[in-house]
Amino acid sequence: MSLEIKHWKVNNLADSIIMAGLPMRIDNMDNLSNEVLAVELALLNKDYNSIPKLKTFKALANTPQASGHSCALKGVDVLLVIESGSKFFRQLSRYHFQDTISSSSTMHKILKVDLDNVLPNSIYESTKLNLKQDIDLLNELSHKLKHCDKCDEQLVREQYSLVFERLTDNIPSGYKYTRAIRTNYLQLRNIIAQRTGHKLNDWNIFIEWIYENLPLAKELLSPKEQ
Repeated sequence: MSLEIKHWKVNNLADSIIMAGLPMRIDNMDNLSNEVLAVELALLNKDYNSIPKLKTFKALANTPQASGHSCALKGVDVLLVIESGSKFFRQLSRYHFQDTISSSSTMHKILKVDLDNVLPNSIYESTKLNLKQDIDLLNELSHKLKHCDKCDEQLVREQYSLVFERLTDNIPSGYKYTRAIRTNYLQLRNIIAQRTGHKLNDWNIFIEWIYENLPLAKELLSPKEQ
């Protein structure tokens, strides 16, 4: 399957550019809000040459990962809505500075989704058939429970539980999930350094998307020599 970004937003890039200059300032900084507004306007217009403090921010971002100076990137918040399989999300969860906001749920929706839309073409047809048969059976048992006048309700519930467990145990890792996460530019910089050329191609798609879409990504997030 191929990873897709369904929605994204970057916040606080202008703020972080201005705040990166704090260590060298000796003024009273009463004009910080206006400085941030000016940078936001320049970023919106992609007028990067008019941002004098961008040079300092780039210099900090481009220091080796172990130096600690690249912490200036922490302030740039990124919201991403990602569609991918569980293999990608298991590996993504190893990164500490990313949090799940919400995600699609097989527990709630597995009986209602169209499997042909959430399973990649690489899944065996026999696997799809078995999953569809269990979904049909679960829907039948659910209907029976709602109209259980003469049935053995306890027995039907036990059957439902067993089939549901079998179904969820056999959902392929390629099943498409959609997850909303919050992360930052520093975490994305580390991800790019560690996952470029990864054998799981979703990482390569993710990194390419970052470079093509996030503001100043190529200038700020490219791996540097240690």
